Amino acid sequence: MEAQETVYSSESGAMVTQAIGLLAEGSARQLLELLTPVIGIIEKRHTLPVLARVLVRRVGWEVSATSSDLELEYTNFGRLGAETGGAASAVDALGIVKVLKGLERNEHVKLLAEPERTRLVRGVCNYALQAHRAEDFPLAYSTGREDPDDVPAKVEIGAKDLQFALQSICKAMGVNDARICLNGAVLKLGRSTATLVGSNGHWLAKCEIGSTHDPKDIGSQWILPRKAILETLRSIKTYAGPVQLVAGPHSTRASLFFGHLVLQTRLLEGRYPDFERLLAPRDGAFASVELPRAETVAALRRLKPAASEKYPGVALTIGHGTCSLRVEGSESEAVEEVLVNYEGDVVNVGVNINYLTDVLESVNCESATMTVHDEGKSSRAWGMMRVAYRKYPGFEALVMPMRV
Repeated sequence: MEAQETVYSSESGAMVTQAIGLLAEGSARQLLELLTPVIGIIEKRHTLPVLARVLVRRVGWEVSATSSDLELEYTNFGRLGAETGGAASAVDALGIVKVLKGLERNEHVKLLAEPERTRLVRGVCNYALQAHRAEDFPLAYSTGREDPDDVPAKVEIGAKDLQFALQSICKAMGVNDARICLNGAVLKLGRSTATLVGSNGHWLAKCEIGSTHDPKDIGSQWILPRKAILETLRSIKTYAGPVQLVAGPHSTRASLFFGHLVLQTRLLEGRYPDFERLLAPRDGAFASVELPRAETVAALRRLKPAASEKYPGVALTIGHGTCSLRVEGSESEAVEEVLVNYEGDVVNVGVNINYLTDVLESVNCESATMTVHDEGKSSRAWGMMRVAYRKYPGFEALVMPMRV
């Protein structure tokens, strides 16, 4: 049952009685743990002012905090309520978090809901913040299943495996690409594996990890948007348990569960490039070279300032035991050389220096195996570049060649 208090109204100039609902009660640390995970998707600019708020709802002991940007929806659950009753309000979570960070972590606080504001109570101190009605908060994914016949698949992946896979492919994803499906990563289920692939059309990264799912879901795939991938990486840093993904075969949305934290996202539509065909073994001649990853990345970073802004290509000349890296700009030229493990014929190939740097920075290990395929042209031009790591056999990347 809601409590009431009598306050002075500046509008009417009289004392009025208003309802007060208890949203949450506990230590400052507990309230921070409830609100902090969900405020990451709150943006500074909004078409709807209510999107700058977090919907806090209490039903008995359970309290939930939900934030939304109309594409993603974050919900965190905690036990910070009272034994009976309920309350809800769209609160200024950013303001509340700022106040809580200035308090002792074990200090007892209450979060109260009033008609047009919320109050954070600490002993005899009160902090009043503006709020919106709970009914005004847009819950994009609260309507249940889209199609009753679309039985959702449940995929369980270890948090550390998922973190490694997303970190290794996230740089390959497109950014504001006209091909909408490239602005994210595809997840495809195998027999006991989940394959994640990101591509911007110029280079592609694939990572295969173990997963647990029903055999009937083998072959199912979904395209997760870029923002959902980045938010998953942020949420997974402090989580060690299994991550569960729930999505129907024909669904337009998916849910990711990190214990008591739930991320719901829309899925991208469109036909993703056939990455399995692109990654299939190629016929013809090829040259394979093992190069030191850290030394090569350092050399590429030193060369970047000298590269052309319009055509940022780097020419690789791979010979006996060395790999020469050369860039040419409009007014400059620079050359670096690294020692490699290679004894074959001389190979010349050109690639985008930014893409090659991203590939080598995607996975942290000592060495990388780079394979360059011969396209069979009369000029002995070498084509597609494949990069893999012995330490991580599930990872593989392809980089398109360019004329330098």
